[in-house]
Amino acid sequence: MYPSKVIFEQVKLIDTEITGDLVQSCFNEVYSPRHSLEELVAEFESRIQSQINSDPQHYLMIDSLYGIKPQKVLLKIEDIENYTLASVISSKGKCLNIIAKIEYEEVHLVGFMDNKYMIANTDINLWSDYAEIIYIPNDEGLTIKKIQLLE
Repeated sequence: MYPSKVIFEQVKLIDTEITGDLVQSCFNEVYSPRHSLEELVAEFESRIQSQINSDPQHYLMIDSLYGIKPQKVLLKIEDIENYTLASVISSKGKCLNIIAKIEYEEVHLVGFMDNKYMIANTDINLWSDYAEIIYIPNDEGLTIKKIQLLE
């Protein structure tokens, strides 16, 4: 296997208890009594996503995973049909199941051994420098979103 540049992705359920202040402030910004459930959820989802993308580590309260920093987050609110407009308004959005697809920064994928990804930072030249290799267990929930083969 030749080294490649990859971008990893991870899917997580956002704990609204941890991000409660963010959820409540975003809800207060987008709430209008004229909204239908779908309109309210769509605007709410968009507002939270833009806020989280301004600083993913701070808002999701996640550290960089094995030295890889989160770059971009795509949110999806699941099971909207299980909620009523009244329940979403009374909980100020904290009752919603928010799924986050976290896209991490680009790294070199050097190999895959013993069910672990072997990665290196992209700041180094793999062909001339000694590279510090980091092993990431495959069971962390990381998947490869994009890959660019190096020649």
